[in-house]
Amino acid sequence: KERMEKMEEEAKKKLEEVKQEQEQTVDSLRNVVEELKKELSSVNETQLEKTKTIQTLELEKGDLERKAATLEEKLTASSEQKHKLENDIAQLMDNSSDSSEKLAKLNQDLREKETLLESTVETFNQKLQHLERQEQEMKQKLQLQSEEAAQNVKELKTKLEEMSNREKDLDLKLAHTNENLAKTETELKERLGEIEQEKKTIHELEMSLKSVENKEKDASDRVEKLEKEKIELEKKLEVEIKLKEEFEVANKNESSVVDSLKKKIAESEKMIVEFNEKVTKATEENNQLKVSNEEIEKRNEKLATDIRNMNEENEKKIKQLETKCEEMIKQMSLGDEEKNGKLNEINTLLSEKEKIIEQLSKDVRENSEAKTQLEESLQQKSKALEDSQAKYQEALTASEKQITELTGSVESYTKSLTEKTEELKTVNEAIARLQAEQNNQQGDLKEKTNVLAEQENKIKQLSEALESVGDEKSKLDGVIKELKIDRDKLSDELKQKTVRIDELSNTNEELAKLKTLLQDNQKTIEAIIGEKDKFKVALSEKDEEIKKMIADKEHNEKEFVKMRDAKKQLEEKNDDLLDLSHELESAKQGLDSYVEEIRGLKESLNGKAEDMKTLSEEKTRLEKEMETMQEKLEAEERSAKRAVFLESQLEKSNKLIKQLTAVTTEQKERADKMEATLKAQAESETENVTLKRTVTELKAALQEAEAKSAATSSNTVELDQLRSKLCSLERDRTRLEQDKTRLETQVTELKQTKSTTATSNTSSSSVASNGVKEQGAGDTSDVAKLIEEKDFAESQVNFLNSIIADQQRSLEELKSTVKELETNSRTGIIGAVSSEGKVIAGTRVITPRLFCDICDIFDAHDTDDCPRQAGGDDSPPLEQSHVLPRNHERPYCDTCEMFGHDTADCNDEETF
Repeated sequence: KERMEKMEEEAKKKLEEVKQEQEQTVDSLRNVVEELKKELSSVNETQLEKTKTIQTLELEKGDLERKAATLEEKLTASSEQKHKLENDIAQLMDNSSDSSEKLAKLNQDLREKETLLESTVETFNQKLQHLERQEQEMKQKLQLQSEEAAQNVKELKTKLEEMSNREKDLDLKLAHTNENLAKTETELKERLGEIEQEKKTIHELEMSLKSVENKEKDASDRVEKLEKEKIELEKKLEVEIKLKEEFEVANKNESSVVDSLKKKIAESEKMIVEFNEKVTKATEENNQLKVSNEEIEKRNEKLATDIRNMNEENEKKIKQLETKCEEMIKQMSLGDEEKNGKLNEINTLLSEKEKIIEQLSKDVRENSEAKTQLEESLQQKSKALEDSQAKYQEALTASEKQITELTGSVESYTKSLTEKTEELKTVNEAIARLQAEQNNQQGDLKEKTNVLAEQENKIKQLSEALESVGDEKSKLDGVIKELKIDRDKLSDELKQKTVRIDELSNTNEELAKLKTLLQDNQKTIEAIIGEKDKFKVALSEKDEEIKKMIADKEHNEKEFVKMRDAKKQLEEKNDDLLDLSHELESAKQGLDSYVEEIRGLKESLNGKAEDMKTLSEEKTRLEKEMETMQEKLEAEERSAKRAVFLESQLEKSNKLIKQLTAVTTEQKERADKMEATLKAQAESETENVTLKRTVTELKAALQEAEAKSAATSSNTVELDQLRSKLCSLERDRTRLEQDKTRLETQVTELKQTKSTTATSNTSSSSVASNGVKEQGAGDTSDVAKLIEEKDFAESQVNFLNSIIADQQRSLEELKSTVKELETNSRTGIIGAVSSEGKVIAGTRVITPRLFCDICDIFDAHDTDDCPRQAGGDDSPPLEQSHVLPRNHERPYCDTCEMFGHDTADCNDEETF
């Protein structure tokens, strides 16, 4: 027997050691799996971030490529416009060499096109530089990201190697533990064989004893034990019934406490509402008092000014009286009679003055009394305000105290609840113990078990009631917190209102300043409107804007077409996403089925764990019974059959333990498989999330495109408006051109009249000398008028000729720049740009102009070829001598746009 006990103890120790080793290995494996999961999640997050950055970079790259394409299209369009302008210039030069108006238009167009070309070239160069910088930055970012990705891959490889090494170590440990288990199982089998042999010998010895006596003794002992246990159970039931009654009483008390707390909370809410109303009333009264205080201050100021005026008047009157008294004293020396009369007058005046002084003093006293009364009323109102504020503060403190008391009562109530829940737990534990004892006893106690079940239901109801009370307590806590938050909000709103008043005063001052600034701006705008040169500049700018708007419209139409294509692609992707969503739903349904299987397995595991617990309890109970039976065998050696029965139960329990261990291993394998499927599902869900993100981004791009199309529609409306304005401006321009032609015709007519008058004067000089002196005066006045008109017309012609010369010079410069641009575009250079940003023109070849000294006309004929030379020396001398050497270049100013002085000698202050 001692050997048996030692063998069993050793076997138990080895089993415990093996179980501990298994638990340690399982814990280590779990820790390793958790670490691997964390690392994989971190790696997945980094990969997602990198994919997002790569997508954004690709989008930026696409945008830059599109911008480059649009810039190239603009360059081609500008080159085409340049060729068209050159062709137009050539045609115009062929058709009309003398048309100054068309030349002026062409000059303006060429200047505008030059500015456009320069601006486009500059913008293109800037955009190219910006694109190159962005490409370099993108390359650097890609290099950095590739390096980071390589480092991450290396780190992952090292981590995977470490994990593989850990897995190998764990496999070795598991193999070692399996070997140890196999050894222990063989040893246990050997020892069990020995135990069975010894039991056979014991059984043979027990068979020789009398079985009847043992049965009778056992029956009597069992009856006595059952009666004792019945008495003990009845006592325990009575104690439990008392505890339940006490618990019900306590629950009733707690419900009454909860009702009282609810009432207190309702009262506190009413107090808070009343307090808020009082606060609003107090603020209104405070505002009224402020207004009344301001009115009182204004009245005090008026009274002070009135008192000052009265004092000044009194002082003036006193001075006047003093002067009169001095005069009266001087006159006293003149005569006694006059003295008496004057004394009476002085006395009357003094009495009147004293009356006036008394009235003034009375007025001053009344004013001072009114002032004191106002001050007293102000003090009383301020005291009333302070008292009301003190009352409100006291009410606040009282409400805060009530809140603290309520919170204290709630906390005490929660403590009592926790105590009662602990008592419930103890009662439940006692009930569980009683149920275990009743299950082990006979069927006489079934009625008591039913009673206990009913009591358990009642206890569950009580626990549910306690949970509802706990929910109400949490609600009360939330209400108290909300009340505190409302109180803080009220104080914050008061502060914000005071700050808002200050801000409004500041904004009023700023508005006054802005009004003055607006008035100044209006004056400047009225001055700007009257300038014609700026109007012309605005016209040219509007032309450029119209062209830009047309180009933007075309560009937007192209982008709209692209966005339509993208929308079609999006719809296709949406269809793909729908298919994926259907697949995901089917996969989710499969997952749900897997989850239900896992739940069933977990429930079966829990049930088997409970079976294990019951078996272990039965094992311990059987071991105790074995010990008692062995003691009885040592005493009487008669109860061998009971030992055989117990041994058979031990064997059954061991078999059940082995079966349960096998089932647990299978279920662990299934759980691992389900975890793998869950991981795959999570990865598919992440892919779905990325696809949804791409869809949302594409939708946002579509919305932007639609907004751009709406903007283009608004731009078309603006274009129509600008076109109508251009039509009106062109009408004005044509009207001005007609006026110009009319003036030119008048100039030609004046020249013709001048030539006719000159010939008539030469022919009639011989006749007029004989006797026509009376008509001489009238003819001289007509001639003077004609001379003045002729001078005015000549000045206009000279001015127009100077403008034509300037335009011809600018045309030649533009031709040279166009040629240079053509050569540069052919050779690949975009434009030779100077340091100031302008295209450097070639050296201008000055062509000699034709000028007639006799007719005083440019570009018609030379002086040698003049037809008026046939008149001989009889022609009258010219009033202005314009004899200039041949090939003479007249000085011209570019800033003033006038002949007469050079640009270097120009004074900017004297320009018009």
